[in-house]
Amino acid sequence: MPFASAESGGFNFIGPSSTGKTTGALVATSVMSNKKYMQNWRATSNGLEAIAAQYNHALLPLDEIAQADAKSIGEMVYMLANSRGKMRMGKTGTLRNTYEWQNIFLSTGEKDLATYMNEGGTKIKGGHMVRCLDIPSDAGVGFGLFENLHGAPTADAFSTSLQTATQTYYGTAFPAFIAALLDNEFGKIRETLELGIKKFQAKVTPTGAISGEVSRAIHRFALVAAAGEIATALLITGWNKGEAFDAAKKCADSEGCRSAFRTDVDHHSEVMPISVPN
Repeated sequence: MPFASAESGGFNFIGPSSTGKTTGALVATSVMSNKKYMQNWRATSNGLEAIAAQYNHALLPLDEIAQADAKSIGEMVYMLANSRGKMRMGKTGTLRNTYEWQNIFLSTGEKDLATYMNEGGTKIKGGHMVRCLDIPSDAGVGFGLFENLHGAPTADAFSTSLQTATQTYYGTAFPAFIAALLDNEFGKIRETLELGIKKFQAKVTPTGAISGEVSRAIHRFALVAAAGEIATALLITGWNKGEAFDAAKKCADSEGCRSAFRTDVDHHSEVMPISVPN
């Protein structure tokens, strides 16, 4: 993220139990470490500040958003995305050091953010939705989160094999990625990243006027897509060229994200409603 001067923000895989949400989060977590690296939403706002700071410039996986306090989940989402904790006074009357961070958080939950906030008696705003984008854990082919079972007899069997693999092979991709970035010229990497981000934005940005928050949400997807393509070019992922881009675009085109883009614009009177392309 320092390469791109990107803001913090999150994605929230949503869907019924046993659709692959946690497995997907574990696979993402394995890039960094094993399952002990994964955190959950069962924390106070103060505790989550400290956790976010510990995960500075890295992925912050947060399992089961239902474990969060429904009354304060909206505030916690804003805090995570704003990259800064609360300002507090010390015993002597001086300001304490404030936690700061820069990361992308990946959440899972059975319901979308709006539902959890409504259950807590809080009305959701467009700003919440674009800071924590809901992505359905249904690829639309009958396998839940998965598009391809790669020879496994069932989605459940494939999910189990992935979970086993994440606890056997983990914590190598991210260090290798950082080492490869450091071995290359900074200016060249940054230029490649910026070109990838612009390419993605051109593909998914809705027609018409959009708010700054929607633009930043699309930038988050673009950053993931461009970084994935760079990792592929550096022989980190083992994927084919274009796979990271296409995967990020499918998520950005999902109904949950398109709804967030529309809802955010509806909360900005200075911006006209947009037509979001399929």
